[in-house]
Amino acid sequence: MGLDYTGAQIRFAPLSSAAEEAFVAAAGSAAGLLWALLLAFLPLPHARYAGEVSAALSLFNLLPIPVCDGGRILRSFGCPLWLLTALSAVLLVPFLLWSIRRRLWYGAALALWLLFLSFRQSS
Repeated sequence: MGLDYTGAQIRFAPLSSAAEEAFVAAAGSAAGLLWALLLAFLPLPHARYAGEVSAALSLFNLLPIPVCDGGRILRSFGCPLWLLTALSAVLLVPFLLWSIRRRLWYGAALALWLLFLSFRQSS
């Protein structure tokens, strides 16, 4: 286990099959979506909002970007890294431009960061 500028990193033995790799990558988003569903039905203040945030983050994590779990799932089944990098540019550049136009600086910073990590990983 370690910590670097991209966050916490846990190292483990490689999984034995593509299906196992895809299952492990999808498990986090599935747990986040289940948590969001649970929060939607709790009669607590702001629970619905917290559930919406959890669902949005879980779905965002499933995007076909190399550094997200969606990219990890596609890579486990043999999708080439260059294709994932191209997909990340197609998805993130419009989001970056929209964020700049709307002056959503956190969104723009997130898009730039993910683009940087995607292109860095592909080189």
